[in-house]
Amino acid sequence: MRIFINNADTYVGNALCAELQKILETPTRIYATVKGGDDCQVPPPVRRIVSRRDQSNVLKAVSQSHLAVFDLHSSDLAEVDLVLRRLKSQPLDQQLVLVLISSVMVWAKTKPNSVDESVGDGSVPETASENASDAEQLQGSETAVLTDADWRRRVPSSRYRSWKTLETLALSLNSLDNINAYVVCSGVLYGNGELTFYDDFRAAWLGEDTHRIIGDGENIIPTLHVRDLARCVRHLSAATEEQS
Repeated sequence: MRIFINNADTYVGNALCAELQKILETPTRIYATVKGGDDCQVPPPVRRIVSRRDQSNVLKAVSQSHLAVFDLHSSDLAEVDLVLRRLKSQPLDQQLVLVLISSVMVWAKTKPNSVDESVGDGSVPETASENASDAEQLQGSETAVLTDADWRRRVPSSRYRSWKTLETLALSLNSLDNINAYVVCSGVLYGNGELTFYDDFRAAWLGEDTHRIIGDGENIIPTLHVRDLARCVRHLSAATEEQS
């Protein structure tokens, strides 16, 4: 099985390379791009580096792969947009599983069902006070959850609007015969070095009294270990392979 990983020398890219060396007990061949730089270290499982000097190299590598993974956290969004649009306009000769790693921030301003269940299309009633705080609107709805079935209602924070556009474009590829596209929305990524929570863990270890919680501390922050993220990608590829 041939795999393409965008920016394999990044935090997520390294975890993907380690986890995708085998899928369904089948050895894989990993082709990848790299961000480069002084600290660039290509993961050992990468068989070939794909040059970005010519954009057609990336497009060719993706179209010839069985699995292609793009992590929006480290990707050039314009490059991802180009690849997705080219895949939509040019039919493939073989099956491709495309995985776009995104963020739950694309859902940041989405209202839970319990807030707007009185409105059939999932929109917030105009009569609702626009000045009401999120805490007031969500009072009494702690059990309300959002699922993948609500993806059409997702409302991103302003910083992630372009991410939502790419997600929608990727999911539209499912209308094509040979492409199975998935979007994985990760929370705060950690693990494999614990850099994300280093300051918090250090403060706890030293018994510091510094207040590190913003607000009343009742907010829930979604987190995901980077290796679990990579395993999720592997599972999506394996499940699609078994169904075909």
